[in-house]
Amino acid sequence: MNPEKFTHKTNEALATAREIATESGYAKYTPVHLAIVLTKDEGGILHQAISSATTAKEETMEAVQGVLRQALKKLPSQYPAPDSIPPNIEIRCCINRAWYLQKSKGDTNLAVDHLILGVLKHS
Repeated sequence: MNPEKFTHKTNEALATAREIATESGYAKYTPVHLAIVLTKDEGGILHQAISSATTAKEETMEAVQGVLRQALKKLPSQYPAPDSIPPNIEIRCCINRAWYLQKSKGDTNLAVDHLILGVLKHS
């Protein structure tokens, strides 16, 4: 992963996902951590897409974030968290999918929309 090939928002989202994982005692950060970050960004494309898909914006967003929080509870954590938290294999796969999408579109940098599609294609 070359952060110089990521947009500022992509680097910011990945760094925030790592921070959330560290603060919560996870040994690695995952697509779930990233999805939480992307849904909390009110100005972000994923938050806007979810909000515009329904008339019950608040309830829908709370439901999506609730599902993500439940998924986090299933991940192993430890206290204290390690000093350095790497991405797990699943988030690496998501980023690789995002790279493929970015290259297929002819874009020069990996943007948040590529990242979202990489996460959504992840089972």
